[in-house]
Amino acid sequence: MYGKCGRVGDALAVFHGIHAPNVFSWNNILTAFSRNGAEQRAIEFLSRMQQLGDRPDRITFLLVLDCCASCKDGTRGKQFHCLIEESSEDYHVSLKNALIHMYSSCGFLGRAKEIFDGCGERDVVTWSSMIAAYCENRHYDRAMKMLQGMDLLGEKPSFVTHITLLDACAGLGQYEKGVMIHRRILEAGHEMELNLANAVLSMYGRFGDVARAKEVFDRMSERNLVSWNAMI
Repeated sequence: MYGKCGRVGDALAVFHGIHAPNVFSWNNILTAFSRNGAEQRAIEFLSRMQQLGDRPDRITFLLVLDCCASCKDGTRGKQFHCLIEESSEDYHVSLKNALIHMYSSCGFLGRAKEIFDGCGERDVVTWSSMIAAYCENRHYDRAMKMLQGMDLLGEKPSFVTHITLLDACAGLGQYEKGVMIHRRILEAGHEMELNLANAVLSMYGRFGDVARAKEVFDRMSERNLVSWNAMI
């Protein structure tokens, strides 16, 4: 409760009052730290958790990997990766997705691709994470090739994937591919989602296609400041 309200000090006081914290207690305080911009402290607390002999679970690792990504702390991220592999914790696809995000955020794109290639099981988040990794590191052509890979395997991109791909099209300066992505979005029925509609609107604006941008804007059932700024 305190963590959600931004009262990290109070959350920490409650945690220190627990005689024998369990993994649920640790995860709660780590969540409080990560939600309130204290990612580095969350990373440090995992070390303390280990020193006390408490065993992290999947949620713990997901939390600290996200913190490492936010802090761009690849050194600690690699250490946590080793811990995941050494533990008997189920190496769930969600952990692999988090590792892809962490490594790409810290500039280790090759390591992120190794994790992706080694995934025996992939979900749409796995694909989206790798596409986002390429876009984040300005390898837009590789991001578009990942879409081809999804198509070959019959994987359907989510609206998050489409937002990332629209950025890739703009980064490559490939207007026609942007139009193709927009067409796919319409076929998937995603366009009414506000963030995705804004991404389409922004993509057309970056290519100077005011007419199509206006069409998208006029069809939007919901608009926010981003929508208006993109149209202006």
